[in-house]
Amino acid sequence: MLGILSTVIMALISVAATCPASPCECLDNVTVSCPDKRLKKFPNLPDGTEELYMAHNLIQAFPTSGLEQLQFLDLTKNRLNVSLTSNFIWPNMSSLVKLFLRGNCLGSLGPGQLQGLSALTFLDLSENHMEALHPGSLQGLGQLKTLILTLNQINSLQYGALSGAPALTDLHLSSNSIVEFEEGVFENSSKLVKLILSKNNLVSIGNGTFRGAVNLSHLDLSGNKFDFVPIAALRDVSQLHSLYLQKNSITFIPEDAFSELSHLRILVLNNNCLSKIAEDSLSGLFHLGQLDLSYNNLKSLPSEVFQYLGRLELLDLYHNNLTYLPEDLFHNLTRLRELQLDSNKISSIPPGLFHMMPKLRELQLANNQISDLHKALFSSLRSLRKLYLDNNVLSKIPRGLFHKTKSLRELQLDNNHLRSLARSLFHGLTKLHFLKLFNNRLTAIHPEQFSTLGELRELLLNENLIEDLPKGVFSKLRSLKILDLNNNRLTALASTDFDGLGALKELNLSFNQLHDLPYATFYSLDDLRRLLLQNNRLVSLHPQVFSPLVDLQELDLDNNQIKLLHPDVFQGLHHLQKLHLKSNRLSTLVNGTLEPLESLKILHLEGNPWDCSCRSPILYINNWIINNNQKLQDKPMCSSINRPISQPANLLKPCVSVACCPRSKFPLEMLTVLTAWLLGIGFL
Repeated sequence: MLGILSTVIMALISVAATCPASPCECLDNVTVSCPDKRLKKFPNLPDGTEELYMAHNLIQAFPTSGLEQLQFLDLTKNRLNVSLTSNFIWPNMSSLVKLFLRGNCLGSLGPGQLQGLSALTFLDLSENHMEALHPGSLQGLGQLKTLILTLNQINSLQYGALSGAPALTDLHLSSNSIVEFEEGVFENSSKLVKLILSKNNLVSIGNGTFRGAVNLSHLDLSGNKFDFVPIAALRDVSQLHSLYLQKNSITFIPEDAFSELSHLRILVLNNNCLSKIAEDSLSGLFHLGQLDLSYNNLKSLPSEVFQYLGRLELLDLYHNNLTYLPEDLFHNLTRLRELQLDSNKISSIPPGLFHMMPKLRELQLANNQISDLHKALFSSLRSLRKLYLDNNVLSKIPRGLFHKTKSLRELQLDNNHLRSLARSLFHGLTKLHFLKLFNNRLTAIHPEQFSTLGELRELLLNENLIEDLPKGVFSKLRSLKILDLNNNRLTALASTDFDGLGALKELNLSFNQLHDLPYATFYSLDDLRRLLLQNNRLVSLHPQVFSPLVDLQELDLDNNQIKLLHPDVFQGLHHLQKLHLKSNRLSTLVNGTLEPLESLKILHLEGNPWDCSCRSPILYINNWIINNNQKLQDKPMCSSINRPISQPANLLKPCVSVACCPRSKFPLEMLTVLTAWLLGIGFL
């Protein structure tokens, strides 16, 4: 063991001895790191250095020698434009494999200028001032595979620009100003796999532009100015797997637009101006797995438009203007796993629309105008995990609608017009984790409404009209973590309402009309972390009402009518961090009320009629605030005078005079507290 330790120490000493002077750092025997050190020249490198990190410095020039063994060189964000002119002669870097020159304000490269970098496979020239890639610029880079030219000012790609780099596989030209390609520019690019041309000024691409790029599989033309699909140019890249045409101005997809692209897996057309798609526009796309038509202006779809897409797994029609869907529209999409139809104007759905989708796992129908659902609509969706029906105009849900969707994990029915729910509506959804029913018009819940939802973790019933909770309605929800009942019309709670919710972490009862809390209300909630009771009509609290909540971290009692807190009301709340008592009717706090709250970090007290008169025990809360000022998040004021209760100046002279009065008129206990307080502030 001692021998190994000695070897390690000697190795570290050796590295330290050969490492260049501060501020550089030798990470190991072959790596030197000097980023963001304001260096103006290269450091002296130890023999054997293979990797040098010099990003964010002030380097203006290369040394004439010493870089022969480098394989990795990062010079991002330096000032090499000073020396790297078109006639610059590079030092010997014949071993260099990766070179980063991003953000050096470089102009265009001269012909053959890089030919000494014969081992280079990766070259980053992004975020420079290059206006062109001249013919011959890549001469000698026979091993180059990745060339990044994003964020330059290139306006065209000339014939011969890529000659000299026959091994190129990835070419990034996004965020330039390219308006055209000279014919034949890719004729020697048979190894090219990925071509990124997004965010340029392309209006069209001529026939034969991509000729030679026979192995191209990823083509990104997004963020240009196309108003039609460049069909002719795409015929030369029949091996495409991914085609991105989003964020253009395409208005129409004609028949056979992609018929030559039989290997296409991903087609992205979102954020265009599509208002119409021809029935055979997607013909030939037998292997397509993902189709994105979101954020367009489609009002209708031909019934057979998806007939060729038997392998489609994701179809996104989000945010169009669809009003109706033909019943056989999806009849051939038997492998579909995700369907996005949300944010359209769909008002009705044919009963058999989803019957041929046995593998569908996610269905988005939110933000439409759906008013009615056929009871058999989802009967074939036995694999469905997520169903979104929120933000429609549903007034009722047919009994049995979900009885076949036993794999559901998430169901959203919020923001509808539901007035009631069938007793057995959710029966059988034993795997459901999330159920959202908020912002409806529910007035009552059946006692057995959730009786089979033993795996439910989140139940949102807020913003309804519920007046009472039937006995045992939540008793089977043994896995529930969040229960939200805020903004209802609850006037009272039974001591057994939350029995069985042993896993509950958050309970929201705010914005109801609760007058009282039975002392055993929270008896079963020993794992609760947040309890929100603000904006009710609570007048008093039983001393033991919160005692079971030993792990409670936040308690909100704002905007109630509480006049007095029993000194034991917070006993046991050793983990409470946030306590909200704003806008009640508290005039004082009894001595010791806040002492159990040893973890308290945030306290709100303003908006109460604090009594700062001499006969009030205000000195307790006053002294507590002085000692815990950083915890108080607001500025509670005395009700009789406009002063913070932390500085009740009116206590001094009046209370001193009262102290001279007979004992019967001034309790000894209060006099003791007052004397201690006056000593604490240095008054005596």
